[in-house]
Amino acid sequence: MRHNLKNMTKKIIFKIFLIILATIYAAYFLLKMTKWESSQLENNNKGNKIFYVSSDNGLRLRSEANINSKIIKLLPYNTPVKLIYAFTDKEVINGKEGYWYIVSYRGMQGYVFSAFLSKSNLVKTYNKLKTMYFTLDYDDSCPEEENFCFLTVSNNAETEKKSFGHVDRPKWISNHNIQYEIEENDRHYQYSSIEVLDVKTWKIQETFHSIFNDDPEVTDQAEYEICIYNKCILASMNYSKHELNIFKLSDYDEEKYEFKNKTLQQKVVDKNLNDYPFPCSFDIQKAIIERNTITMNCENNSFKIKLD
Repeated sequence: MRHNLKNMTKKIIFKIFLIILATIYAAYFLLKMTKWESSQLENNNKGNKIFYVSSDNGLRLRSEANINSKIIKLLPYNTPVKLIYAFTDKEVINGKEGYWYIVSYRGMQGYVFSAFLSKSNLVKTYNKLKTMYFTLDYDDSCPEEENFCFLTVSNNAETEKKSFGHVDRPKWISNHNIQYEIEENDRHYQYSSIEVLDVKTWKIQETFHSIFNDDPEVTDQAEYEICIYNKCILASMNYSKHELNIFKLSDYDEEKYEFKNKTLQQKVVDKNLNDYPFPCSFDIQKAIIERNTITMNCENNSFKIKLD
């Protein structure tokens, strides 16, 4: 009897031990899962972060997370990359501590070492007084084939920082004015403009824009709308008639995105007016300076069109 009781006691103690061991293991597993989920959540939140290559010699985009793996591409200094996943195991490469990141660049994915990345754009363009600078940054709205397209303006203390949309070729034209261009191109639609940003007031003045529309499969016409300091004309070309009509545009309707008034200024009929997509060119830079006239150069003729 005593022997049976002793064996039963041992079995109970053993079962209690197993229960305690299982509880410890479950708690450990739960803790590991919580950390893993936290890491996954953190990495998911990093998915929209942009980093810039900080190494003067560039940074190798690799096929695996080690320095002996295949090099996909050498990314030049200040190249923007988009973070997809950040590993949490710290390594030391060339005396620098960091982590391996999975990043994307122009449709390519690969591994880079974080010690050679910067969170901010490293190329800053200052005005003459060195009181303000702009950077041309990367953003999700940038076309995939471009490295940069998003203008960010800051003062040295970075207490004032504003971002503006898709821009090209920005430059300081005074200590508080930045000029830049915007272009959008489609098969039968082209839009381009030149704007000036006043960093004192953060207001934008459009100095020029042009819109070109044509679709030869639907019509034999093409239209060129040009505005210089909000003074606008429309050059309408009829290819079958070899006829070019110049209209003055006024009273823009912002709800319908069109001008209410269109007044014929000039008509040109010439058999030489048949070059596709448009037989004439415009001297935009000269028009911006003169403000009141724009010169149109065609095959055999040159016209000065009044903008008043």
